[in-house]
Amino acid sequence: MSGETPQQSCSECPEDRGSRPRSGRRWLVLLLVMASVAAVGAGGGYWFRRLLEGPVSSRNFEATVVVIRGSSHHSIVEQLRAVGLLPHPFVFDYLAWQRGKAGSLRPGRYQLRSTMSVRQIYDAMVRGAPIRITAPEGWTIRLIAQRLAEEGLLTQADSFTSAACDAHFLARHGIKAPSAEGYVLPETYFFDPGVGAGEILETMVASFERHYAASANRARPAVLTSWHQVVTLASLIERETSNEAEKPLIASVYCNRLRRGMTLDCDATICYVLSKWREPLTAADLRTDSPYNTYVHKGLPPGPIACVGGSSIDASLSPAQTDFLYYCSKGDNTHYFSKTLAEHNRAVEKFLRKGLTEKPPER
Repeated sequence: MSGETPQQSCSECPEDRGSRPRSGRRWLVLLLVMASVAAVGAGGGYWFRRLLEGPVSSRNFEATVVVIRGSSHHSIVEQLRAVGLLPHPFVFDYLAWQRGKAGSLRPGRYQLRSTMSVRQIYDAMVRGAPIRITAPEGWTIRLIAQRLAEEGLLTQADSFTSAACDAHFLARHGIKAPSAEGYVLPETYFFDPGVGAGEILETMVASFERHYAASANRARPAVLTSWHQVVTLASLIERETSNEAEKPLIASVYCNRLRRGMTLDCDATICYVLSKWREPLTAADLRTDSPYNTYVHKGLPPGPIACVGGSSIDASLSPAQTDFLYYCSKGDNTHYFSKTLAEHNRAVEKFLRKGLTEKPPER
């Protein structure tokens, strides 16, 4: 229409001319942002994997971490941080979240190295590392208590010796003696840190009862009127000799003396009363006032004086058939056995003169 400005085509519109280039730039920016995010994600993933799988420290060292029963996840993390084994706690938290209850950390004493990864440390704590304790044959409750304290299972050794004398515990297990001495099975045990003295003793005594359940019902010499006396005699044999072949002979000496109403004159009972295992006994020692002193009191002592092994139990149940009433050490882990006091005194003089009768060290 004449007098009007001709309408511009869409292709010539300024807004349209600039729309395509700006749209292209937006896509380019978006691609760059996505690429950056992907790069950061990949880098972050690599970094996180290194935290999981790489050594926890560039320094080379070892550390001991003790986790007791009831320890929280947080307290375990703090222990690991304190010794330099967990610079990034959130990685440990991630493993706990990932594994849930199946990845519960267990009590134990862990020997850890800085070359280990966080995952390896976590896996070790899931497996657990209970403390290993061995109660050898011939050991006393006191020695076992000391070992438990040395290994960190108990803060005070006295808690174990006190538990062994608890009247309710003794009555529950039918132990008619002042303590549970001799009723601990000599073997290797594994306990979690934080376990109580009573639970440790319960485990050891229950193991003894299971192990010797059949032996307790075996026939025994008439001179031994109860299973308790069998165990008591076995403990004397255990402390007097480690020579397996001689144990039935030692048992025969004591059974023969019991039949005749003689005192047993067992050095080991004096050593037990005085905790004097290494030095030679004196004449004054033999007069010690104690119901365990078999030089003063006739018959067996009130209870066992040490952990007993199977061979000592067998010897107590089946002593050799002999007329021996005496024996003395020959200094070479064997003994000289005599039927009369005169013969015994000659043997003692002979081996004393050779300097071969010193007391063996505590085992």
